[in-house]
Amino acid sequence: MNKKRVEQLVSVVIPCYNSEKTIIPCLESGCGQDYVPIEIIVVNDGSKDKSAEVIADFINKNSCPCKIILHSTQNAGPSSARNTGIELANGEFIAFLDADDQWLPGKLSRQMKLFAQEPQLAMIGANHPSGAAKKQDGSWTPIPLKKLLFKNYFQTSSVIVRAAQLPAAPFRIEQKYSEDYDLWLRLAVKNQLALIHSPATADTRLPYAGSGLSSRIWEMERGELSNYKRLRQRKEISAYDLLKSSSFSMLKFFIRLVKLFTRK
Repeated sequence: MNKKRVEQLVSVVIPCYNSEKTIIPCLESGCGQDYVPIEIIVVNDGSKDKSAEVIADFINKNSCPCKIILHSTQNAGPSSARNTGIELANGEFIAFLDADDQWLPGKLSRQMKLFAQEPQLAMIGANHPSGAAKKQDGSWTPIPLKKLLFKNYFQTSSVIVRAAQLPAAPFRIEQKYSEDYDLWLRLAVKNQLALIHSPATADTRLPYAGSGLSSRIWEMERGELSNYKRLRQRKEISAYDLLKSSSFSMLKFFIRLVKLFTRK
């Protein structure tokens, strides 16, 4: 173990499914942070490849400055895996990292510095690197619920949240798409969220890529619309807010479809 100081604040949660080809760079990006988390929890979500063996080998052979915990479960999806990781976590803050993402150097320290400066914040995140704003100066912008209704500003692997502010079973396990956005919206109802203008993750994948793209875009849209509907059912937004956010969401959906089919 190296001599980096381990901070007793942050637990990293990584859901992992069939990620034997990407999990090592992911773990290395977490272990290489100058702000060292108390633990990295990898939840192996019933992988059918050699993910578990690859992770165990990494734990045995590498000198990560923090503890790495490998917890294996039956396959139940990323939401269930994240919830399991949160239940196992000991940190005051939970940092999410997907097994096919990589943090950039200094990611944790930049965000934790902002938490120290702005203790009222419950969550800090950044944009997906492919859609990040040109301003990358470390400043931040508050993202209230009214603003979040019209855009999901946060890439999941960029987010750190205060554990005490998370609801029970934070991620809806029955929801396969837009489940992260659902959590951010619920948090924004009673908490302050911030978008930090600094790089968080490497641009290793595209937001929309692969086969079956059009069907996945529709499933994401359905998930997004259901998020708004539940907010209204809980009387956390007005009927007018529901109409505006849903209409704008559908407009973005049709624009995505047009762009998709004009590229073919």
